[in-house]
Amino acid sequence: MEHFSQAFDNTFHLNAVRYIADHGNASPLFVGTLNAGGSPGFFYPSVWHSLGAILVTTTGISVPAATNVVTFCTTALVWPISIMFLIRSLTRNRYSWLVAGALSGAFVVFPVLLQTYGILYPNLLGNAAVPAGLGLVVWALRGGPDSRLLRPQALTLGAIAGIGISLSHPNAIVSLIAVAVPATIARITSLVAGMLKSTGSRSLPAAPERRRHPIPEILLLLVCLAAVSVVWTMLRPKTFQPETIKQIPVSGSVLDALSLAPSGYSISWVIVGFIVVSAAVLLYLRRHAWMVFAYAILVVLYIAVESMPWEWRDALTGVWYNDPYRLTALFPVIGIPMIAIAVGWAVQELYASISGWRAVGVHRPLEGEAEGWMPPRPKARPALAQTAKIVLGLVAVVAVSVPIFAADSMKEGRALAHERFETTPSSELVTSDELDVLHHVPDYVPRDDTLMVNPWTGGSLAYALTGQKVSSYHLLETRTPEIDRLDKTLNTALADPNVCQDVQHVRGYYVLDFGTREMNGVNHASVYGGLRGLEQTGVAQTVYQTGNARLLEVTACG
Repeated sequence: MEHFSQAFDNTFHLNAVRYIADHGNASPLFVGTLNAGGSPGFFYPSVWHSLGAILVTTTGISVPAATNVVTFCTTALVWPISIMFLIRSLTRNRYSWLVAGALSGAFVVFPVLLQTYGILYPNLLGNAAVPAGLGLVVWALRGGPDSRLLRPQALTLGAIAGIGISLSHPNAIVSLIAVAVPATIARITSLVAGMLKSTGSRSLPAAPERRRHPIPEILLLLVCLAAVSVVWTMLRPKTFQPETIKQIPVSGSVLDALSLAPSGYSISWVIVGFIVVSAAVLLYLRRHAWMVFAYAILVVLYIAVESMPWEWRDALTGVWYNDPYRLTALFPVIGIPMIAIAVGWAVQELYASISGWRAVGVHRPLEGEAEGWMPPRPKARPALAQTAKIVLGLVAVVAVSVPIFAADSMKEGRALAHERFETTPSSELVTSDELDVLHHVPDYVPRDDTLMVNPWTGGSLAYALTGQKVSSYHLLETRTPEIDRLDKTLNTALADPNVCQDVQHVRGYYVLDFGTREMNGVNHASVYGGLRGLEQTGVAQTVYQTGNARLLEVTACG
């Protein structure tokens, strides 16, 4: 439970959990002050970190343990339940429900990918809730197969869910909007077709409950569609064109999208086949065909971020930071229900052909038959029929999930996840020697002191792991003027008395020296060079050491 990710962003995420727990403030506007260098904070989605902080303060467990608990709950509870809610809003077919539940953990792109890349905890939580949000959209647009959730209720719950998803991560709500657009268009098309049919019909007057004119709803939905571009622009963060832009062939992007595997992972032709066949089945049945177009939108966005020139890429995918991994993680939101509905239909048809039984609602009246009339069912033993249903359901789940779970991309993702969460003598962020030094910080450093660290060598995690204040809480942050000067000139304290004034001002009497190897192989000697060579210049001495990792005490400033 104490293992933590060695990924780039984890320094901020773990420190943010500690920051909220220490201050009792989980506001998205407050969390951004963690690395603002004393400046006003900025908006940062803090729902994930708030959940971790609640666990820390109520149970007393460590920050890494709390983070792992929230991760487990998100991937093993929120995500499967969210997927099940979506599939439940689309169909009554229980085979589809079974398949959807089994497939919720079968794809490397989600939830495994976001635990290895980034690490993107807020996106993990936001994306996990997107299917539930989409299910509420479906219910609000045209009602689901179960009338127990009425449209007003769906609208109310949808508004609450939208706020929650937005606070989990803003691009998660944009993701929900993107996949909901085809469903909205399908609803508008259905209303217009019904209105035209009603206008041209000479039949008896409609029942009172069907006399409501659809024009107000059509206009409202059109306004919602028009607002999409506004929301897209408002929530897009500032982006900068990189010096080099990675572009892969469009054919490669399409294959990645159809196999639900990020670029660089193995292509699974089994998954490609499932997606293509499922799309064909939905189009053939004309049931939920909008989902095929929703998947197509995700494919276009993925092609944009991987294969298009920068201008198109930034315009379409800037809200996801032009990051292919964040977009790839969205494919299961639509891909799983597509496969589940197609497989459920196929199994239902197989069961019907074997037993001669038809589910209520499947039969379409022939000419001369009354609406709602059902043909006589052949006699069958109930126990045998139920056994056949169970066997077919289990066979369907195994036949679909086993080859998907066995895909090479999933094996690659699991291996990378294991590597990311293992602390070894050569770990990228914090090695096993450095972790030992971090755990001994409270034995030497007074609680009110500021521990001087180079965040690129992992020293910032001292705050998350021990609660000790540090000079930098994230690899990318704004520092105070005093901290900035000390980072650059602390090793000149014997020659420059101004340095000791800064040391005394921030109480920076202790320094973590984790060597010169930095995250991602970069070198920030020009920024943190003052924290190097402290013993050689006589500015500090070692008080605790494991391997090459050391905790130093500044002795030059009294």
